[in-house]
Amino acid sequence: VMLAKRRFGELLGPVLLLGYGMSRCERLVHALASVGVPIHTSRDFHDVKQASALVLPDGSDDVGSLCPRMSQACADAIRLHVDRGKPLLAVGLSAVHLAAGYRDDVCRIPGLSIFASPVHRLGAHAVDPDGHPLRYPNHGYGFVVGLDRHPGVAHLVDPAHKGIWMYFRHRYAVDARVPGADVAVAHHGTPFATASAPAQRA
Repeated sequence: VMLAKRRFGELLGPVLLLGYGMSRCERLVHALASVGVPIHTSRDFHDVKQASALVLPDGSDDVGSLCPRMSQACADAIRLHVDRGKPLLAVGLSAVHLAAGYRDDVCRIPGLSIFASPVHRLGAHAVDPDGHPLRYPNHGYGFVVGLDRHPGVAHLVDPAHKGIWMYFRHRYAVDARVPGADVAVAHHGTPFATASAPAQRA
């Protein structure tokens, strides 16, 4: 574990956690600090330019928090970071905002289309393969497969199990098919993307 912590800092350099207005930073800061990730927090999008890696935190998924639009200047800074091939970790609803967006009669989630994939609302009356009702919103553990395809995180996956259990708390999700990306997938009535990275080219 200590080797992994040391390598993270050496390889990535300055890691910025950007509070972009709709986000909640405190718990994520604590979680990253607990595993030794060297991180700087800021609410100024100008700091994105100097960051070697960028972390976008989760936010509340009530309608009032979802509908506000991220400022165009902030969105442009994030897009430039991605275009330069720098690492990006988007947690929870941050990933929803980076996808193609979502709209229904109640809520409109503006999307930046950095990941060209639509967003869907989890079914309020979904059932598991045995016909048991699934919790809505989804609060609980789900089995994630596909992380073993990416060399940066493959070591997290036990080859004997082919995946890992992760905790989720959400009612919106990015669709499992993300063009041009390798995607880790979980299921809650329907499959959804839990992580994505640029597809590995031969």
